[in-house]
Amino acid sequence: MSQKRNKIEFESFYNNLLCELAKHASIFTKKRNKQNRIRIEDRRIFVATKKSGEDYKEIPIEFIQTTFESLLEKNEVSQTYLSKNLYVKRSAFIISAFSLLDEYIEYDENNNSIKIVSN
Repeated sequence: MSQKRNKIEFESFYNNLLCELAKHASIFTKKRNKQNRIRIEDRRIFVATKKSGEDYKEIPIEFIQTTFESLLEKNEVSQTYLSKNLYVKRSAFIISAFSLLDEYIEYDENNNSIKIVSN
């Protein structure tokens, strides 16, 4: 896949993700059911947890893009793989956020992973 096409696909995916996250004040992580409060500002995603209190932390777009690219390449990505191999922080939130796009992504609770929906 060309670099330009991949960038266009990511932009479209990211727009869909932002739209879906904007519908939720918070989402819960899949494995431990921990609340992540969401704030969207200027196309950037911020999350606050019980641990962070009222302090919202930005989820770098690079983490979203790395997850997206790995998912395209492997068709399935676990939270462990994201955090240990790709060094994606806030991987529990990212897994849960991607799972909101259930027309594209499905969650597999057996190995705490997301995969591309096959039609």
